[in-house]
Amino acid sequence: MRVLFITRHYLEQKNGGSLGARAYLDAFSSLYEDLTLLYPSRKNQSIAGFVNSRIKLIPCDDKRPLLVKGLDIYRGKLHRFASTLKQVLLENLFDIIVFDHSILGAELLPIIEKYSCNAKLITIHCNVETIYNKDNPVSILYRIPYTYFIGKAEQVCLNKSFLNLTVTKEDALYFNRKFNIKNIEYLGTFEYSCCEHYPIEEAHKSSDVLNLIISGSLGFPQTNSAIVSFLDKYYQIIKSVTPNVKLVITGRNPSAKIIKLCSHDKSISLRANPVNIYDIIKGGDIYISPISGGSGVKLRIMDGLKFGLPILCHEASAKGYEDIISKQCMFTYNDEETFKNAYQQLLASMPSRKDVFDVFIHRFSFKSGTQRLREILLKYNLL
Repeated sequence: MRVLFITRHYLEQKNGGSLGARAYLDAFSSLYEDLTLLYPSRKNQSIAGFVNSRIKLIPCDDKRPLLVKGLDIYRGKLHRFASTLKQVLLENLFDIIVFDHSILGAELLPIIEKYSCNAKLITIHCNVETIYNKDNPVSILYRIPYTYFIGKAEQVCLNKSFLNLTVTKEDALYFNRKFNIKNIEYLGTFEYSCCEHYPIEEAHKSSDVLNLIISGSLGFPQTNSAIVSFLDKYYQIIKSVTPNVKLVITGRNPSAKIIKLCSHDKSISLRANPVNIYDIIKGGDIYISPISGGSGVKLRIMDGLKFGLPILCHEASAKGYEDIISKQCMFTYNDEETFKNAYQQLLASMPSRKDVFDVFIHRFSFKSGTQRLREILLKYNLL
């Protein structure tokens, strides 16, 4: 079968969306020998080292002036791919077309129906767009049309895709309940094919200080507000239970609010824009994800799991990690009382790094994710 995979993510980046897209692309390319990738390109940036060498690459530049991009949102044009896709479909026939993100749908589906009517569409729903956008609103200048059109695109993909895939079980249930979608499967997320693993060694502590880690894009609204809330409401609980503690917050471009809060507490170390964030994370004892909004999977949690760190996280961050919770490698909370209970339970059980890593690999390795995708595709006669 000939497959066209369309992504809106910049695959050379290291944010959650891009890393997730690479994993899905790698899985599809391992199952289908003839795969073409249509992707957003940028000047002086190459993705050659980030994708399977046998994939046919079709870069798509965005030469629209900034003003035109803004006006296009009011017309429902949320991306750059329409004209390029039309040309690709005029020159090629595909059996399967994959949307990596439902935002592609409203504008591209009419083109596919006109020029590639026999292709079966698969949409990967990275989250529930309406929920994600509510917690991470775009600029007020175009918020109203953007919110309308992403909701429309999502519903179009749900109704017209031959197969819908979600990254969390909750998202699949939500779509089924709200839109009565039956051809929907919970795939989950996983690592990309060449994801590096580090030797797992039990920590040999030279002191009794407990090291906690929080990581992420620190200037991103969802992350920023969650960390600020955590420092205001929850960190004092940690210090009351374990006074000898150190918290490291690391990631890109921290907000002024985070910088200010960290500067007022000597037990908090802010490591902004690290050269190698993994060198910092592997020095922790517990990984914390305070993200309390949005939809989809919080992929940053994998950074803790791959180093064998047990997880303390808000319930909203736990979606997609049910297997980790069931093995008592992740503990969740939703308010101050449940936070203290979860923290104490984690300290009481404190799984070994090897145990945490083994649970992580069983669910989130590339091999495991690809096998789940294979089974779903076979179920729908797509392999």
